[in-house]
Amino acid sequence: LGPGEVEARMVEEGAVAALKAAAESHQEELGELCTVGLYNLTCVNRPYQYVDRVIKAFAQLASPNHLNAQVTRVCASAFCNLCDLPECHPRLIEEGVVQAATTLAHRAHQDAATCRICAIVLHLLAQNPQ
Repeated sequence: LGPGEVEARMVEEGAVAALKAAAESHQEELGELCTVGLYNLTCVNRPYQYVDRVIKAFAQLASPNHLNAQVTRVCASAFCNLCDLPECHPRLIEEGVVQAATTLAHRAHQDAATCRICAIVLHLLAQNPQ
């Protein structure tokens, strides 16, 4: 399989839905691990088929107030990876990532690294002319 094909196949076969459901469980360690599993689907050099499902999952995961610091940072990092793919910017904006990154930064105000990641996300989205 070529670049992005493994990720596309995993998403197509339901990995995003399964990982997101487990990440939203009330078991903190399971939630963290599944969020990292979703994050791995953002570690790509170019967009792949169904990447919009990963974007949507992270946009939804980033909204609850009960996220712990680890999950907050992973969500911010996933947005940062996705913002590195300019072709994804319109979908990121459509899914509310600007608001999500702002919310994550406010929630992580004591965590300079997460705040910095959120600032990078906002900067990358703002500089794209699309």
